[in-house]
Amino acid sequence: MQGQLADDIDQALLKLRPGQTTAPIRSEGGYYVLLLRDRREPIGTMIEETPQAGIGDPEVPIPLDRLLIPLVNPEPLVKERATQLGINIRSNVRVCADLSTVANQIQGSQYSKLGQVKPIDLDEGLRERLLKTEAGKVVEPFFSSVGLEIIMRCDTPPQKLVAFTLPSRTELEQQLFVQQMTVLAKSYLRDLRRNAVVETR
Repeated sequence: MQGQLADDIDQALLKLRPGQTTAPIRSEGGYYVLLLRDRREPIGTMIEETPQAGIGDPEVPIPLDRLLIPLVNPEPLVKERATQLGINIRSNVRVCADLSTVANQIQGSQYSKLGQVKPIDLDEGLRERLLKTEAGKVVEPFFSSVGLEIIMRCDTPPQKLVAFTLPSRTELEQQLFVQQMTVLAKSYLRDLRRNAVVETR
């Protein structure tokens, strides 16, 4: 809960979005590096509906990165495998820097930063794909005249607020069960160490 940690750590956490990591923080007891996994608003908070994460104004520039897998007139089997590769890449990359890492792993692929691009200046097909893509996500891969195109939006997605909800009876039972099993496992390991016989030859 906010206020439970040291002030300097608490203030650093307030600036984070889910998935972000702090720089090293010097505080009581040593240095801390914190990853914010999730943030929940107090129970009963009224959450406003999150605005659509797609493009609102085609005149507003969007930062884009591109990964190209060169393929000219590929055979149907090659095209099918490339399509599956594009789907796998799309589902696994989390930030634009990941595209650069993928490019280093795929021989012949080309990674480039397209910079700030106005959607209205793009090909109609790509513009439509961008309209369906949330901020910070990969556009549905497609084939151009030079190969398989994987375009990623590098803008920051809007933060989705989630209110805390009380766990259900089933969830509480599961948590208690896991805690009991953990205690039993530790007790069992302690007994094993106490009763073990070590032979040295």
